[in-house]
Amino acid sequence: MDKVIKAIRAIYADGIEQNHESAIHLATLCDAIDQLGPEQTVQTSSYGIVGRCFQHALSHASNDFAQILSAALDSRHDRFFWQQPDYGDAEDFRVLHANYAFALIAAPKQWSCSNYYCENVFFGISLQAPHTLYAGHAHKAPEVYYVVSGKSQWKRGTENWTERTSGSLVFHDHYVSHAMQSFDEPLLSLFAWTSDLDGEIVAVSDDH
Repeated sequence: MDKVIKAIRAIYADGIEQNHESAIHLATLCDAIDQLGPEQTVQTSSYGIVGRCFQHALSHASNDFAQILSAALDSRHDRFFWQQPDYGDAEDFRVLHANYAFALIAAPKQWSCSNYYCENVFFGISLQAPHTLYAGHAHKAPEVYYVVSGKSQWKRGTENWTERTSGSLVFHDHYVSHAMQSFDEPLLSLFAWTSDLDGEIVAVSDDH
């Protein structure tokens, strides 16, 4: 997993160098990564989408940093505690039960579901099946996404849908609604929250 962490830090450091709008949050993430302890034993779990789409997603990384991360992640899907977001019975999110999963790589110790302990931020990977809409939602936490692979469209607040490809950094500030639509390829992303880690995720019905 050391190669995975090194690849993630390189992605965040490059975003800082490029003066991305999320640079201050990327700096927080780099500082947190630099303070990580050894890898912890984590109870692993999985969902059908991981077996169906993970390796396929890795093969579509085209950005240099994304390819390095994909190579580090190769054959490691069974070392993560895969989860799914809980939106109850909200109709717009039912599709995610079979078509979306995420795994925390670093998170607060009390959560006991990540490969590394990190008290002030969390980061991990998310996997979205082809032709799947992750409908509009929002949360207090500022969030940084990095598209590892998968040509997709993303919507942020009142902005138009924007195409994102391998290597794209996407920032969602406090309470800014956002949605993601995958197409022919699975969407593999690196995500991170840098504060308000216990904040509730709320559906936003007018984002799609």
